[in-house]
Amino acid sequence: MPINKMFHDHQRALILADHAATGEDRRDQAELATRLGNDIADWREDRGLPVMTRPDGDAEPTADGA
Repeated sequence: MPINKMFHDHQRALILADHAATGEDRRDQAELATRLGNDIADWREDRGLPVMTRPDGDAEPTADGA
């Protein structure tokens, strides 16, 4: 899936979640944001680009970003 399409889909989901946000909805929104960050990190890793941090904490940042 192209990154711009993936980003747009996640961004739209975040906007919709924000409009209907209550206590539980906020947790769902945070989960969507983490998933988006991980998808972007995966996309960058697949292309050999540096990934500084991952929202889920899987990768530790390094000086060169690798």
